[in-house]
Amino acid sequence: MPARDAHLRQAQANIDFAKRLLAGPPEPDRTTLQWVITVIFYAGLHCVEARFAPSIHFTSRHRRDDYMAAVYHPDEIASDLLGHDFTVLAKFGGL
Repeated sequence: MPARDAHLRQAQANIDFAKRLLAGPPEPDRTTLQWVITVIFYAGLHCVEARFAPSIHFTSRHRRDDYMAAVYHPDEIASDLLGHDFTVLAKFGGL
């Protein structure tokens, strides 16, 4: 079961990779931008996983979705995640 720090390191690595893709050369094309979005999506998932690690480790997206739906109202999810010390989330604005 990955530790919180492992998830945050992977999220940061994904963000760094997305930045490299955007920096080019060449100028990012449509395909590159699609990969950037995919990489950032997975960085976000690592941040969600980090929020619950090490006590909970989701083995599928269905389990994660079910848990999130049972525990959180949709309006609370972002505020809960942002309320914790996930400085990596702030780096999304730097893309």
